Amino acid sequence: MISLRRVFFPLKSNIGWFQSSNLQKDMTNRVKLALLLYDELIIEDGTFEGQVLERGGSNFYHPPGSLPPESRNIEYERDIKPTKYALSLSEEGSSTYHTFLHGNTIERFKIDYYNIFKEIDVESYDFIEFGVIDKTNIPKEAETLIKQTNWHDEMSFKDFEENKFLRNLVINNLNYDLVTSILLESAIILDPKHQELLRQKCKIPGDVLKFLPSKEDEVIKNLLTISVPNFEELSLQSVLDLREDELWKDFRKFVGCISNNITENPEILLDSEELQSQVKTAIIQELMKDLKKRYPSGNDLAIDLALGATSLIPGFGILPTTVSAGNSIRKYLQQRSGWFAFLMKMNICNCHN
Repeated sequence: MISLRRVFFPLKSNIGWFQSSNLQKDMTNRVKLALLLYDELIIEDGTFEGQVLERGGSNFYHPPGSLPPESRNIEYERDIKPTKYALSLSEEGSSTYHTFLHGNTIERFKIDYYNIFKEIDVESYDFIEFGVIDKTNIPKEAETLIKQTNWHDEMSFKDFEENKFLRNLVINNLNYDLVTSILLESAIILDPKHQELLRQKCKIPGDVLKFLPSKEDEVIKNLLTISVPNFEELSLQSVLDLREDELWKDFRKFVGCISNNITENPEILLDSEELQSQVKTAIIQELMKDLKKRYPSGNDLAIDLALGATSLIPGFGILPTTVSAGNSIRKYLQQRSGWFAFLMKMNICNCHN
């Protein structure tokens, strides 16, 4: 089972999450999920941007502090929309410029996590760490592994992406960030295109950099989809507040319990529908087991039903929370324990957000 201790949010392998405002919301939700699932978050700081043309492309990394705050936001017209592009350089002291790359862009990208976290005081949370990957500190063995794997993947996945520059960029991004996550001893978050390349790599016997999706990640996604249907409306600060709840520890244990009940066959981790089915089945089983333990009287059960307890059952639907604002309910929740009460608190927090 993958450790829930640490997760890494790289820049390069997540460029796809910042191609539109809706995708940026998806990435924000992944940050929220990670805050509820992992002990520590490592965020690669700075800004990464670039452009892809028919016969080439370019990309640049801007370290934190090198751009003003307004330039760290991602705006479609300015940063993402395809446009004409030219890259020209001149020798020092010369007024003559040489154009190396020009034409219409096929794709432009820009990523920076600044906007997601700007409303909170990050320094107040020691489990959120922003950092810069220092390439000079990467061991030579790791550098050699990245180069060898890049060459192998560029030969093996020529059909992955029609544009050669974009294909090689995705390959290089993925292998570099995978090795970085290994060195950090962390799980890793990837955008859909890099996830797809990883899935294809996982199918190749003997591939050195082979990572399987996290069962724990799928468990928590299903739990939150069921219990907090409007999860994106839950603010980042609300998630951070929930994380301070003592019940969070029980919730984490429950995620691990559900994960352990899912088959260890690695192939299922590449089949999202089957994995989702097993997760939902495990949730129902654990929910029924928990209900049998915790209800000595019908009154307690009635209160939980009013809170929307049955909405935690996959496929049952979402019930209206009729009494969630009452002080008696808050007092009731304080007397409960475990993952079940934690999810109900999330539901209430979401209703008042």
